[in-house]
Amino acid sequence: MLKSFQPENAEEFAAAMTVAYAWASKRKRFYPHVVELSLDEFIESQREPNKKQIGVIEGGQLRALITVWLMQDSVYDIHVIAPRKTKPGILLQSLLQIRRSLFETQGAQIIKTSYGIYRGHPNRGVKALAEACGMAPVGDLFQFADVLHAEFQEYQITKEQYVEAKTSHRKHEQ
Repeated sequence: MLKSFQPENAEEFAAAMTVAYAWASKRKRFYPHVVELSLDEFIESQREPNKKQIGVIEGGQLRALITVWLMQDSVYDIHVIAPRKTKPGILLQSLLQIRRSLFETQGAQIIKTSYGIYRGHPNRGVKALAEACGMAPVGDLFQFADVLHAEFQEYQITKEQYVEAKTSHRKHEQ
């Protein structure tokens, strides 16, 4: 189940962001841009009006936090914070549901994400989820000046690719 966390509901929002921050803090290598912030700075950064915080709820518990960030007109960036050993199936199901909503009801033209390669070791989980969502690599590897020993690969899917994949899938079912 997906649940939107609204900054207007300050207590619930702060509680969910605190849980996500704790997960990120245990995996600093995978979340360098989270842990360089204090908890209060992280919570504040997630309140931006162009960001939506969506919780993946299973068994009444928050299992992952998905940030959907409107980067520019019709271009969305998606990032997941989850604890180690989170079931990939529940993440994939949630990401596919969000992808469908962004393309079919929110007017998205492009959905992007990126994954880190740390000292030559890719974040295989993020890469696999991106590919399972129909995303493909775009551009060259890039670095952030403040993240040592890491490169990042951007992935994306366009609305045209999404529609084509949906149409192709329907043809194979017939």
